[in-house]
Amino acid sequence: MDLTAIIKDSLRYPLSDWKKILILGLIIVISDVLSVFQSLGVTNKDLIPFLVVVGFLIGLLVNGYLFRIAKSSLDGHNELPKFNKWISMFYDGFKVFTTFVAYLIVLPVIILLLLISLMGLDLTFFTSIWGTWGINPLYLVTSEIFPAIMNFLGISYGIFTELALLVLLVVFIITPIFLMAVAHMAYEGEFSAAFRLHEILDEIGCIGWANLIKWYLTTGILFLIPYIILNIMSYLFDFLNSILVSILLLLTLIPYLYIYYARGVALFYMPD
Repeated sequence: MDLTAIIKDSLRYPLSDWKKILILGLIIVISDVLSVFQSLGVTNKDLIPFLVVVGFLIGLLVNGYLFRIAKSSLDGHNELPKFNKWISMFYDGFKVFTTFVAYLIVLPVIILLLLISLMGLDLTFFTSIWGTWGINPLYLVTSEIFPAIMNFLGISYGIFTELALLVLLVVFIITPIFLMAVAHMAYEGEFSAAFRLHEILDEIGCIGWANLIKWYLTTGILFLIPYIILNIMSYLFDFLNSILVSILLLLTLIPYLYIYYARGVALFYMPD
């Protein structure tokens, strides 16, 4: 496996069609509508939930197109796919989002709860919920569930501040497996393939864990470098915080990096 060739191809691939970069960028701008409105000074509390929902739904189209890039690349195509079949693209985006939640939210939370349990902390406040089923639901919610949730969040926050680095490490380790799960789903053409962990681990074993680590670190560094540079420039020059510059970045650099990463994931996973 030639990692250098994969990275070079991934860097060149987005430049094959600037129009599609701009189209994806426009979708990203719309998906980030809440930040855009906040930058313009809009603080209407009634409008924020609507903007959050709109941003989330449009964001699924972004995920769907990146998934289409991965699938197209796995099928041997070297040009950016078309923006069509929007319902299908939306559904693909939802599948990617669901996979993300399973691997990078649910799994780390389960690991965190196991760590909390192993540390011997008292979680018996859950029994106050379990022991009250069958009573007035309103009473249950107001007197038991809400206090239990608040207690749990308070404990979780305290634990998280102590185990923050460990949690980030867990997410860092799981992320490449999540990426391979998405690639496996694209290659097999089945949503369930993203959760057939034994097949994904077997595929990674064939590719080589050392190769995965090298690709993951190299690709991730190349992905983060522009963000680091932009943050430094933003700190040095206040004008880079303007809404115009933010929109220009969302229209150009951000979609380029997303496309680069989607292509890289597919080429790395692609069976020989």
